[in-house]
Amino acid sequence: MHASLLLLTCIALCAPLAFYACGEDASAPEGSDNSAGNNAANNSPANNNPANNNPANNNPANNAPNNSPANNAPNNSPANNAPNNNLPERARFEDLIRGDRYTRLVLELDAVPGRAPRPAARAALVEQLEQLLDKPGGVSWTDDGALTSQGEDYAWPFEEIDAMAQDTFDLEVPEDTIKIHVLYVDGHSADDTAQGRILGQAWRYTHLVIYSDTIDSSCSSAAPLPTLAERFCVTAETTILLHEVGHLIGLVDNGLAMQTPHRDDAHGRHDNNDECLMYWAYNGPDFFSSLGERFLAGRESVPTLDQACLDDIAAVRDAE
Repeated sequence: MHASLLLLTCIALCAPLAFYACGEDASAPEGSDNSAGNNAANNSPANNNPANNNPANNNPANNAPNNSPANNAPNNSPANNAPNNNLPERARFEDLIRGDRYTRLVLELDAVPGRAPRPAARAALVEQLEQLLDKPGGVSWTDDGALTSQGEDYAWPFEEIDAMAQDTFDLEVPEDTIKIHVLYVDGHSADDTAQGRILGQAWRYTHLVIYSDTIDSSCSSAAPLPTLAERFCVTAETTILLHEVGHLIGLVDNGLAMQTPHRDDAHGRHDNNDECLMYWAYNGPDFFSSLGERFLAGRESVPTLDQACLDDIAAVRDAE
């Protein structure tokens, strides 16, 4: 694996009902952020996770400058599908947000058979992105291809995930369309340990992989009541997808400039408001317990972005 590869975010289970997220390497190209997993409490076993030694998980990205190669992926990159090569280059997350060059966003799905997103999670992601982004042509899913099953016990090295993502990011779209690549695989991450299991990873402002077997086995057992298990899993999956896409579009301080300070420096590229979707605990050590508390209080909806995150997006989306 090239040492410059930039990992955006990974979500991991570390102890019963607890999650953390990990992420960005500042030296890597084409887009990333760091989440809380590599910044769990300083005495946490998560900080001794061998995954932290993976170049994809190194944490200098917490201080990645906005002129990092990660934030300036060229618009003529195949991943960007940019037809407008005579236009000034700009960060890919801006093209995901704005509608002046790309009026439509397609979520290209490549999945192992039987491992696709839940219909409710698909619909919720589309609904939220249509509200957040300037995409007058709409946001939609396209099921592009079937990935080969490796079996539930297979341990995916990130290098294989990245190679597969690049090989399968091949959906042809019109010139006015930009894509986000979503992969659903079986098996689990090779970086899993007794202290932490990774649920998803996203990188290059382009790709997102979900380890669906890990999510399903974890959320079912973590539901506050057995009768709530399926609704709980839908909310958990949707929260994970939305949180990861939030990082792909530059939140928090992950390329997208903050209009007011709201980054939680102790937990990577996350919001300091505990009610915000981008708060570290929603993908942090207390992910399932936080979600369970919401359920027991009658709040089964997915957490939303706070005003500070909305203002960051609006500053790019509504710019002249």
